[in-house]
Amino acid sequence: SAQILLDLKPYTDETRALLDLAAKDEAPAIRELVAKAVWPYYKPTSLLRQRVVDLVIKSIQSVPLPLDGWKLKDDPQILGHKQKWFLPGLDESAWKPVSIGKFWGEFGTNYLGYAWYRGRFALPAKPEKFDSVELEFGAVDECAWVWLNGEYAGQHDLGPTGWDKTFQLEVTPLLRWGADNQIAVRVLNTAFAGGIYKPVSLQVLRVGN
Repeated sequence: SAQILLDLKPYTDETRALLDLAAKDEAPAIRELVAKAVWPYYKPTSLLRQRVVDLVIKSIQSVPLPLDGWKLKDDPQILGHKQKWFLPGLDESAWKPVSIGKFWGEFGTNYLGYAWYRGRFALPAKPEKFDSVELEFGAVDECAWVWLNGEYAGQHDLGPTGWDKTFQLEVTPLLRWGADNQIAVRVLNTAFAGGIYKPVSLQVLRVGN
């Protein structure tokens, strides 16, 4: 079974081949179990509000990401991370043009599973004084893994209960001020609608009044 394979660590070439096969199983539960076990990306959440206690934190600048101009591609074989669909120079010519702020079903992606968004946004000049920049998602249905400029930023992985939750990721060292930036978001939906259905913004934060 898939669970027996997952317990055989460290993985051999033969075990990995079997896991790749299990990742294509017709049963969604098997695919999800294997995908999580062999997932190579994880980053602990470390937000400014978690690091600073009893001090005022305010947003001194908000930069909304464009709603339009995004691209979307289904990933039923769970290969996107292996093929590095998060890299800035990836050929997107075959990807579907979409917008965020809407469920992906409005663009014909009516399936349960993984899909990837790619987008771009311009940043103004770097502010003179700030303490942190957080990438804020209004909501993603239902799990999300995020890359900025080819670097892994973090995840929102609460399972189905996370579909309507706002979340933030610390992205200060990943940004390119005064230039174009590229974002990639891997989304998993296991029931009903799916996608980045609420706006996304960058919040420039500062401690103190």
